[in-house]
Amino acid sequence: MQQVLIFIIIIGIGAFYLFSQVQPEIASWLDRNLKVATSTSKITTKSPTPSSKTAPKTTGTQPTAPPVTAPKSDISPYSSKVKIAGLRTQTLSAPSLITLSTYLQQNEKIDITGWKFETKIGSFLIPKGMEEINPALPALLLQDIIIKSGDTIYLSSDPNPFLERDKNFRPNKCLGFLSSSRNFTLPLPQSCPQLYGSQLPSNLSYWCQQYINTIGNCKSQTSEGLAQYGLLNDYSCISFLDANLNYGGCFLTHQKDQDFLINQWHIYLDRRDKEIFPWNNTFDTLYLKDKNGLLIDKYEFGQRVCCD
Repeated sequence: MQQVLIFIIIIGIGAFYLFSQVQPEIASWLDRNLKVATSTSKITTKSPTPSSKTAPKTTGTQPTAPPVTAPKSDISPYSSKVKIAGLRTQTLSAPSLITLSTYLQQNEKIDITGWKFETKIGSFLIPKGMEEINPALPALLLQDIIIKSGDTIYLSSDPNPFLERDKNFRPNKCLGFLSSSRNFTLPLPQSCPQLYGSQLPSNLSYWCQQYINTIGNCKSQTSEGLAQYGLLNDYSCISFLDANLNYGGCFLTHQKDQDFLINQWHIYLDRRDKEIFPWNNTFDTLYLKDKNGLLIDKYEFGQRVCCD
C-alpha cells in the first residue's frame, strides 16, 4: 500500500512538470491567432455609404437663417431729459396750462418745435418762437424753439399777447415793462433794472431825480406823477424818462448782460376753442411725443369713474 502511494505521487509530479513546459507554447499560439483574426477584420470591413434617401445631394449655396434684430423701442431718447411737470385744465375764466421741466447737461440744447401733445380728444404741435423780443426788429423771423439746461416751458391755450401767431418768446429782465400794456396770461418777471441816484445824469433837476426814485420796478412815468412833482414842463426830465423807463430803452441798455435772458419759454397756442382736455374733468392721459412719434412722457389727469 505504501508503495502504491509513492508511485502515484511520482506520476503527479511528472505530469505537473510536463504541463508547465507546454503552457507557454499554448499561450503564445493563442496570442498569434487572435492578432491575425483582428487584422483580418480591419481589412475586410468597409463603412457603409449613405444612400440617396438618407443623404440627399444638395447643390448651390446653403440658405442662412435671417439675422435676429432687437425689438424697436417706443421710448424717445429725450424721455429722461424733458418731463411734464404740471397740467391745469381750462375753466370758464382761465385757459389750460402745461408746464415742462428740463433735465439737460450744462451745454446741451434740444429743438422741441414739432413735438406733439395728445389726448383722447385731440392733439397739437409745439410751434415756433423767437429767442428775444427786440423792439427794433418787429418783423423777426420765427425760429424753432431751442431749450437749454434749467429751462421751464409754459404752454397756455390763450391767444398770443403780441397778437401775432407763433410769436412765442423767452422772457428777459426788461419785459416786465410791457405787463401793463398787454394781456400776458403767463406772468412776466418783474426784475427790470432800476435807475438810482448815482446812475442819473447830473443835468436832471432835483425834483426829477426825486420822482425817478419813487417809480416802482418795471414801471414807466405817468402824467399824474409828473404833475405831482411839477415836471410837466421839464422837458429834459421827460426826455430822459422816455428814453430809459420803458422796454425799448431797457432792452438797448441791457441786452448784452449775461443775465438778460430768463430760463423760461412762454408759448401761446390760441386754442381756447380747440382744447384737448375735457370740460367735465373725466380721466384721460396727456402724452408728449417727439418728431418721430416716440413717447417722451405722459401725465394722467381728471377723475376716474368706476363701478362695482
